Amino acid sequence: MTTGFYTDERTFWHGGGNYAFTLPVGGLVQPGGGLPESPETKRR
Repeated sequence: MTTGFYTDERTFWHGGGNYAFTLPVGGLVQPGGGLPESPETKRR
């Protein structure tokens, strides 16, 4: 039996609380700029 590791960019983002319901369904959803989980806070 082997073990696999799955990774995809779509699995790295999660909904930012109730803000996830304000965005359209489908595709890649990136957290907004005002949330602590925004990409701008992760850039170096």
